[in-house]
Amino acid sequence: MRVTGGQHFLGGLAARSPRLLRWLARRESQWLADGAGLPDPGRPIFITGLARAGTTILLEKLARHPATASHRYRDFPFPQIPLMWNWFLARAGNADAAPQERAHGDRLMVTANSPEAMEEPLWTSYFAWLHDPARDQRFAVDARYPAFEAAYRAHMSKIIHLRGGDRYLAKNNYLLARLAYLLARFPDARVVVPVRAPVDHIASLMRQQARFIEAAAADPRTAAYMRHSRHFEFGRDRRPLHMGEAAETAEIISAWRAGEEVAGWARYWAEVHRHLLAEVTRENAAAGRILLVDYDELCAAPEAGLTRIFAHCDLPATGEQIAELAADLAAGDNYAQTFDAQALAMIADQTATLHLSLTDMAATQARA
Repeated sequence: MRVTGGQHFLGGLAARSPRLLRWLARRESQWLADGAGLPDPGRPIFITGLARAGTTILLEKLARHPATASHRYRDFPFPQIPLMWNWFLARAGNADAAPQERAHGDRLMVTANSPEAMEEPLWTSYFAWLHDPARDQRFAVDARYPAFEAAYRAHMSKIIHLRGGDRYLAKNNYLLARLAYLLARFPDARVVVPVRAPVDHIASLMRQQARFIEAAAADPRTAAYMRHSRHFEFGRDRRPLHMGEAAETAEIISAWRAGEEVAGWARYWAEVHRHLLAEVTRENAAAGRILLVDYDELCAAPEAGLTRIFAHCDLPATGEQIAELAADLAAGDNYAQTFDAQALAMIADQTATLHLSLTDMAATQARA
């Protein structure tokens, strides 16, 4: 969780300069269009879900396919202008360091070239109201934002040009609130959403919250890094996604402020996954483009699960390649002992029916 002085300064500079970065991004896009040409963003692949559901490990697996192009840690703090920033890094002699365990302390080893969720600063540079828990964060299916949509498509093209491949791949947990809009704008997109068993999931969320609070106490630059990179899932500035139910969002925030972590996270898990269930089942073509992944089942049978995921994304892979990717997939820690009987009952009351519906739907998709 070390944040260098340079990272802190440049991250703050980027966060304070959305208009400048939008202007630079347009110049960058024009430069590429006039030169090599903007590659077709093709059929993008999006990974989304509540934090700690398994989105990062799925990003790492899909990013190893040669057809995909994704953001990397090195793109921070200027992911809006990836060509300019990576041009600078290449000339600054920015060598890749040895792999280190990422800040979450979850045994995932990363380097500056590891894939990472980095596109949210682009969204927030166009929509300043994002991450305001007092405002509905959902994007309507028929909403149109021409300037952003042009910039987003150009951004996908730049990542493909920079990284190779021909399919834009992004992990962004906040896309949960934008699925209807996203699939309307990108009819050929594929979405993968892991769903994790609530007890273990909530315990993992609570562990990360405590970890980031402790890190911010030791170094305030940690909290600033989270804000600069537009990650508000954990830490002092934790913010839930407002999914259209103002009273429910207020209850979640109230529970967290009162120190009622289990109650807050259980309600939040339920609120997010109610919205997800509605998105997957709504009566339109989007239903077939969202793949639900039972993360616990994936860990129990990784080769079968990865085969389904790669097929859904239309990424050809041999059995040998799938077996190699599946080799290090294993179930996470069992956290049931973290909670007493009252807490377990509270979690079950909020989440059990939803979890059953989602895992049943994931099983139905797997049989199809």
